[in-house]
Amino acid sequence: MIRTFWVFSIFIQFLGVWGGTIFSSQAQAQERCEQALQSGIAVLRSKAPPEVIQAHPQYIESFRRGFYQEAAMELYKARESTQALLLEQWMEAEMSQEKLLYVRKAQSGKASNAYEVRFEGGLKAFLKLDQAHSKAQNLKHLVNHWSEVSSYKLDRLVGLHAVPVTVARHLTKEELTRLGLEHEDSVWVSIQAALESVAVTESSQQDEGALKIFDYLQGNIDRNIKTGHNLIKQKHFLGAIDNGAAFRLSEAHEAELLQHRQYLVREPETYALLHSISVLPPHQIVAVLSEYLSEEQIQGVLRRQRELGQFYKEGSFPSNFVERWARLLQLQF
Repeated sequence: MIRTFWVFSIFIQFLGVWGGTIFSSQAQAQERCEQALQSGIAVLRSKAPPEVIQAHPQYIESFRRGFYQEAAMELYKARESTQALLLEQWMEAEMSQEKLLYVRKAQSGKASNAYEVRFEGGLKAFLKLDQAHSKAQNLKHLVNHWSEVSSYKLDRLVGLHAVPVTVARHLTKEELTRLGLEHEDSVWVSIQAALESVAVTESSQQDEGALKIFDYLQGNIDRNIKTGHNLIKQKHFLGAIDNGAAFRLSEAHEAELLQHRQYLVREPETYALLHSISVLPPHQIVAVLSEYLSEEQIQGVLRRQRELGQFYKEGSFPSNFVERWARLLQLQF
């Protein structure tokens, strides 16, 4: 009798392990998500100054309202990069794989091809629909979703943490139809985690100066910090949204980039980012961006990295006249 009971117990345990292996993967993923969120909230509560918690409870409530990126950026500001990274890793997985619950046209002020979306896990984001149908076609368009993703990857590589989590995702014709998006074929889209606009008219000189330097690195002149164009101003950080115009290749764009230099500052508030950019191994930039950008676009980033490295060490850039003609010759040949 005891032996029979023992055999039966082993059999039940085997069924439990087998069943758990098959059915628990989704539950485990959700549990990891919940742990990351709760851990993030706990750290944010413990690290943020009490006056911040009292005056800006929206940061603590960001998770419930779907603005996970805001809490992640607050964690970065609190120097809790590990917790912020956990949240962003979950966000990337959610935005890349999980089901979209609804899509609706974005409010005024966003691009005509932008839509508000929400995922099953509650995360809110913005989706941009392109006319190109494949990655190969997108690479021929200099303003594209791969620029959006590349901007996010480069931001994290240099440690700025201003660009919201951004992914590229392929939507099938069936998914587009279910979401009410009219399109003749399957399509690549970019999806960027949403930040909530708040009535903040001032931001720190450190954040503004660093963002101007980063925009130069990625070749983005389509942002205006004073007017807030392509920018979300929060109380404690700037959100660099809509980076599709970065990494362009054209004579006119190169000329405008040279003019952009006059707004860059080499001061204590920007030393950290300039140092990070100057010491970053070029092969890391190539490894991260080669999946999304053309060789010419990557070479442009590496060239601007060298220029910023000289600016950091010497306080000056190469001669505008000589360099402009060198760039134009490189673009032509």
